[in-house]
Amino acid sequence: MKSNKLLVILFVFCYSLIVFGQEIRPEVQKIINNIEVENTLDYEAVGIAGEKTKQYENFESLKKFATTEELLLILKRKNNTSKGYASWALVDTKYPYLKKILSQFIVDKDSVENQNGCISSIDDLATIFYFRVFNQKYYNELSENDNIFFLSQLDELNEIVINKVQSGYLLEKALTCNHKNPKTYLKIKNLALKYKNRSAIEALGEYQKNEDIETIKNLKEDAFPAIAKFPDSSFWSFLTPYSGKISSEDYMDAVVSFKNKEAEELLKNIVNTIPKDSIRNLSKAVIDNYDPLYENIVMSIWENHHIIDHNGTKILINSNPEKAAASFVKVLLNSDKIYLSEFNNDYGSSEKIFPLMLDVIKKHESDKMLKICKHQIVVNDFTRLSFFLNIAKENQLTNTSEEIFSKLEKANSAYDYFHLAETLFSFKNIDKTNKAVLVLKKNKEKWDWGNWSDAFRELFTQNNILWE
Repeated sequence: MKSNKLLVILFVFCYSLIVFGQEIRPEVQKIINNIEVENTLDYEAVGIAGEKTKQYENFESLKKFATTEELLLILKRKNNTSKGYASWALVDTKYPYLKKILSQFIVDKDSVENQNGCISSIDDLATIFYFRVFNQKYYNELSENDNIFFLSQLDELNEIVINKVQSGYLLEKALTCNHKNPKTYLKIKNLALKYKNRSAIEALGEYQKNEDIETIKNLKEDAFPAIAKFPDSSFWSFLTPYSGKISSEDYMDAVVSFKNKEAEELLKNIVNTIPKDSIRNLSKAVIDNYDPLYENIVMSIWENHHIIDHNGTKILINSNPEKAAASFVKVLLNSDKIYLSEFNNDYGSSEKIFPLMLDVIKKHESDKMLKICKHQIVVNDFTRLSFFLNIAKENQLTNTSEEIFSKLEKANSAYDYFHLAETLFSFKNIDKTNKAVLVLKKNKEKWDWGNWSDAFRELFTQNNILWE
């Protein structure tokens, strides 16, 4: 009897501990209430100024004070904002069973209003949760072990998405990050063959299974993404008949992936026959999948179509600086439009291209610098104009004065007026300065407005120019 009583007491005690452990403490409940009153899932930087909001501070408090058990309980609430933040906190604190959270979010299909920067949208919790893991390095400083942890978690999350999600952005992202996972091979093959999902076709090619070669060929024009990842020689005769008929980025990637003499010869033919509106696809393909065999193709596209990106510029310079300098001079002295590309969403990289080109020109074609600056000042406006004006100012290329003054007389924007005048004033030529001031007075209504008014007056003061 005594032993039975002891068992009952022990059971009640243990049960009490479990129940107590499942309760959310008042101080944490207060944070949850604050989150649910705001009821928007804010990211760390919101608005034009990228400010941290009170709501994000609520999240930080939740992460700091809530236990793992409390965060898991919050996931059972009805409010999707608090569920979203609780899931983020579990990610940031390296909860080891993230796949369980994602699985439930996929089943529930709940969504939440969220604000990231200037963009407000309604997105499903599964996607928001996944990208908290995917982009973890941007939210927290990670050690080598942390990186290993999140990479392993991502592998598990990708497997779940591929097996449970039928379509959409989340599936596309998981497919591109599959990395030949043997556990997802059959599902990917089904997505590729039955649904013709492009990302799945590409992922199928990554496995490079010989038994898939004929299956991939049966996809016909849809096969190109797989071939780009699996450039087996047996695909070459399949690809060549499409030359001259198809100029898509996928086709170019497939051809370029072979990196042999046959591919080089075919690409030389393509570059001479491809429609002008598709030349960018070829440029991106040969740069993204570069091989020294393709150097002349990169240069040909640059010289004949004036298309290049930051990586392509570096490729030409590293391969042969003197040859690259001569090529850059040739195009920069041409009046046709130059297309500085930002392939693969490499935003901001185009701003680095002209500096790279001019650096190598200074070393190997220095006598062309003045002529290039004069020409580019004449043919450009706005930011490209201001770039070459800055070169003239920094190097005191006073022989550009006539071109700058002529441009000033024809200017249409306050931006151009300011940078043209600033450069002329920097030459400290009294005659040119006085003439520039007369032009500015004549066209005062074009630049004397908004913040430009203050900027010009400050410029006049810096150069001892009496204005009003």
